[in-house]
Amino acid sequence: MSGIEVERAANGCVTLCLNNQARRNALDTAMIAALRTWFVNLAQDAGCRVVILSGRGEHFCAGRDLGDFGGAQRSDEDIRADLAGLKSLITAMHDFPKPVLALVHGYALGLGAAIVALSDIAYAADDARFGFPEVKVGMSPTLTTLTLMRNVTSKRAMALLFTGAMIDGNEAERIGLISKALPAAELDAAVSTLSDGIASASPQALAGCKKLVRAIDGLSLPAALDQALDAAYASISDPDAIEGRRAFLAKRDPKYR
Repeated sequence: MSGIEVERAANGCVTLCLNNQARRNALDTAMIAALRTWFVNLAQDAGCRVVILSGRGEHFCAGRDLGDFGGAQRSDEDIRADLAGLKSLITAMHDFPKPVLALVHGYALGLGAAIVALSDIAYAADDARFGFPEVKVGMSPTLTTLTLMRNVTSKRAMALLFTGAMIDGNEAERIGLISKALPAAELDAAVSTLSDGIASASPQALAGCKKLVRAIDGLSLPAALDQALDAAYASISDPDAIEGRRAFLAKRDPKYR
């Protein structure tokens, strides 16, 4: 599919690599549609355990490719179609039942930063550059704002959104936009170790954990406890959990479905 390179590992790790290097891996319309399709398809792919998002070359993703717009005024129909495509991508990522890891280097701007915010775990080079520069080209950050606000406090979000300023990996970790910043030379190995560890876990347990995290967001403690108890019952009774307990007691590696 256009602009998206796919690599599969034997342990179930699937890497989706953005490749539009002439535009710093900015996402054009075709790439947005392709990335959304991969998430939809991989959600049903039993061979996929973990998805890793990365960027080919010097950058992760410089945002939405404004070259698609050509500098001209766009029709209302075109604008609505473009926004519907972005909504579909964000929805597919949010609803994806398996772990999504982002491996970030270079620029992660606008839509690129939103994709990082949508991922479950994000590791970035300490010299990576994050930002939401929409205001600098006369547009309000909108769909990207929703993703940012699920990761950082409103005041930290406003500072980024109002100024379009860029921050490095260390600052992105400090405010909660990413999970961990580390030297660029250590990034690939760290993500590989992380993804291998996750891929060895029970797919059912991982899906249940991710579903619960999504479900309890914003709930009161009593309501969240009800959700957690339902999830606990389903998890403990699952065949993977039974196999996991048997393997632990037998001091052997589990064989999950």
